[in-house]
Amino acid sequence: SFELIEALLTYFSTLEVQGAVLVFLPGWNLIFAMHRHLTEHPQFGGPKYRILPLHSQIPRADQHRVFEPVPPGVTKVILSTNIAESSVTIDDVVFVIDCCKQKQKVFTAHNNMTSYATVWA
Repeated sequence: SFELIEALLTYFSTLEVQGAVLVFLPGWNLIFAMHRHLTEHPQFGGPKYRILPLHSQIPRADQHRVFEPVPPGVTKVILSTNIAESSVTIDDVVFVIDCCKQKQKVFTAHNNMTSYATVWA
């Protein structure tokens, strides 16, 4: 839930540890919704946070922003799918929030169709 991620980000800020937070979400729709939610939030949309989506749906130049350092006192929050878990190394990540859900291809025999379902990882 968005509220749980907000609560964890708030908790991390009390620890006073410099570094980025990587948030695993199950797909582009939730990455986009969480990005919009956090950037419009009074606390996380302010100057102390940089909210960055990481997904193949965004331009490559925007994807590379996750590797750029942020000024002292700014927390970088990266919103991605769990594909980034094994394919990308972001050096300044110190906290990971894993929603434990992922998209999985499923076949429905009664209509002979393949689709993606969100399932527990």
